[in-house]
Amino acid sequence: MNALVAAIAAVTPMRVTASPHLDGVLDEAAWTRAAPFTAFVQKNPDAGQPASEPTSVRVVYDDASLWIGIECTQLRSKIVRRLTRRDREVDSDRVEVDLDSRATGRDAFHFEVSAAGVLVDALRFNDTDLNAAWDENWDARVATTASGWSAEIRIPFRVLRYGDASRPWGIQVRRFVAAQQELDELAPIPRGEAGETSRYGKLGPFEVLPDTGGVELRPFALGSIARTPDRTYTPRASLGGDLKWHATPTLTADLSIDPDFAQVEADQQVLNLTTYETYFPEKRPFFLEGAELFAAPIQALYTRRIGAVPDAPALPDGEIARAAPDPARLWGAGKLVGTAGDDTQIGALAAVTGADRITTDDLTGAHDRSAAPWTGYAALRVREGLGERGYVGMFSTAVGRFESNDVPVVGSRLLCPDGSNVAPGTRCTHDALVGGIDGRWRSASGAYLAEADVAASTIHGGPPRVERDGIVIASGDSSPQARVHVAKEDNGLVFDITTEADGRRFDINDAGYLERANFIHTDWNVGWKDSTPGTFARDSTTQLEYFYWRNWRGERISGGYQVNTHVTFLNYWTMFTELHWRPSHFDDREVGDGTVLQHSGQLGWELSLATDPRRDVTVSWSQSLYFLTHGPTYTGDGDVTIHALPQLDIEVLPSVLVARGEDRYVTDLDDNHVFGRQYAFAAGLTLRTTYTFTPRATLQLYGQLFGESVAYRDFATAPAGEREVLVSELAPISAPSVATGTSRALLNASVVFRWEWRLGSTLYVVYSRAQSADRTFAAMEDAPISWTSGLGTASTQVFLIKASYWWP
Repeated sequence: MNALVAAIAAVTPMRVTASPHLDGVLDEAAWTRAAPFTAFVQKNPDAGQPASEPTSVRVVYDDASLWIGIECTQLRSKIVRRLTRRDREVDSDRVEVDLDSRATGRDAFHFEVSAAGVLVDALRFNDTDLNAAWDENWDARVATTASGWSAEIRIPFRVLRYGDASRPWGIQVRRFVAAQQELDELAPIPRGEAGETSRYGKLGPFEVLPDTGGVELRPFALGSIARTPDRTYTPRASLGGDLKWHATPTLTADLSIDPDFAQVEADQQVLNLTTYETYFPEKRPFFLEGAELFAAPIQALYTRRIGAVPDAPALPDGEIARAAPDPARLWGAGKLVGTAGDDTQIGALAAVTGADRITTDDLTGAHDRSAAPWTGYAALRVREGLGERGYVGMFSTAVGRFESNDVPVVGSRLLCPDGSNVAPGTRCTHDALVGGIDGRWRSASGAYLAEADVAASTIHGGPPRVERDGIVIASGDSSPQARVHVAKEDNGLVFDITTEADGRRFDINDAGYLERANFIHTDWNVGWKDSTPGTFARDSTTQLEYFYWRNWRGERISGGYQVNTHVTFLNYWTMFTELHWRPSHFDDREVGDGTVLQHSGQLGWELSLATDPRRDVTVSWSQSLYFLTHGPTYTGDGDVTIHALPQLDIEVLPSVLVARGEDRYVTDLDDNHVFGRQYAFAAGLTLRTTYTFTPRATLQLYGQLFGESVAYRDFATAPAGEREVLVSELAPISAPSVATGTSRALLNASVVFRWEWRLGSTLYVVYSRAQSADRTFAAMEDAPISWTSGLGTASTQVFLIKASYWWP
């Protein structure tokens, strides 16, 4: 294998004056003159053995683009050509090319094309991490040959970031044969060993590389009409655009006006019984591009905050809102991403959202009320490379709010949107700042990893606010955070150790995402990783784990012991199973004022199974079962994918949650906290269907039917002034007179037609529909899900057309 690595280290691209014709057929003079590279080695299934069938790679370049031609001989198995939309991975024959054009050994551009002509692109960073959300304008074509199939890939140099021509790039080429589940590599990386980009072969040197400075424009026009449940029709039309300036071959500036389109599929709903915020992934292209440059050990930038739906504002007595707030309008955003100097990576972002207002009514008439003010967001990320093995960096975010001082006056004080009462001339909202430094190192073998960071947060302005754990954060407060992580990730003995501490008032949630602060936490994992196929399994990893969480008062808020195993069987089924024990602990966020509620210990079991991905029907199921003192909790999530036709995929995702008997906070009554045993149920069915007319024209159907129910029984109280509430000391009471049960049924659906009618230029036609019904129930009543009401209620419907044109 070492001889093969040495051979591919000398891959030299050939400069051509006559460019190939992009048709997938490698018959032009440029290809016949270029030297082929054929030393592919299996990674799977027979690691270290020669590829079962020949693969040949040729690399040429002209003044504008890098061209890669790949011939795939395939005589021993059928070619699997499954059509799907761009950037969706399916089990299909494909070739992949990774280019570390900056020669850092840490970052690379990823391109792949399937035997059906479907394109996928992504960015690799930190050696082993992958940002699959990245998209660029490049192209590839495939063709059937007498001995198999071939691919022709054209990557414009403007897509890549690079230094001088004399510096060789890193390169990896992979071929996947779906029928055999065979993965072949040009730069062999032994199976089970750590590292990715740092192990690539070399491409170069180049004779000359072009200066890719220039401007790209992508103007768009959008028209929509929305129908609200009260049968009001609201048309909307807008013009916007994106401008990209390639300041240097390594540095790019982006400016977008009104960039908030692309969330064409509703967020998948879940029943969240925890005290933590539900995390939703970003779907807007402007924020997805370059996301890897803003990645930090803590999520200081969570772009779903930008343009989010604000909470409904507090209103004076007697005022009723006509409707809930809409998402804050994103008026504009800009980014600067790339590399300055030899190896200094920069990511800078700024965005502005408009004021969010609602209309209310009372006996005196209609009122215009503020839900959120104009807001500016900024983020900066800098990483200085330390050779191929690591970096040191800094990150920061800032949020500034610009109030208009038009909130309601109640008595002699102002009623802020969050419900606070402040003196006239006092701010209702605050500004926020987060900053930190971090570093990362990986050993030359790729096996050992060490990383650390420290950060701090501060806020200014606005009234004090109480966190769910009782901590009060006021204007001028600041707090630190620190984390250390070390791991060994290759074959044999593996371990993973994390120690982290967040200060009581550490808060990044104005621009970032943090479930909670006020904790000391450590994880210790040790296990054994075996990537050598045996009698039953192709690879397996078994680990023993211990984790520990305390708040700064010393109360155990989580912790436990667990043992788990992940196995890939010889038939390509996979399994993960885990058994764990979590001792009794306290939840300081349950009540919302810092009162700590005791939770009993839990014995739990998790199991995930997935079938052979080569089949036309694949199935996976993940479940967890917890045994508590007063009853079990069960969650299950499935995925059934049917490859009905080469161009048609049907994906069905069922989910279920059942929780029985855990003591939870319900309400306050007569200066007492009221608790009850929670009985919750949720069931959902999500359908995703993709029909691919061509690799550039797809029709997607999405639908989710979801229902949830939460009810309480066996009520008990504890005085509101107590710091710790022990379940054994709760005083039973009769059912309170207030409604405590809730249920909800909803149906979300969308149809999306996407056509890339020319490279980088797209047409979207979208129809979406959302309807739901919420109900409340008296204490001690069941809370049945009213599926009929949910499906029969009036819906919100949107029909939208968006067309864009890309001008390079």
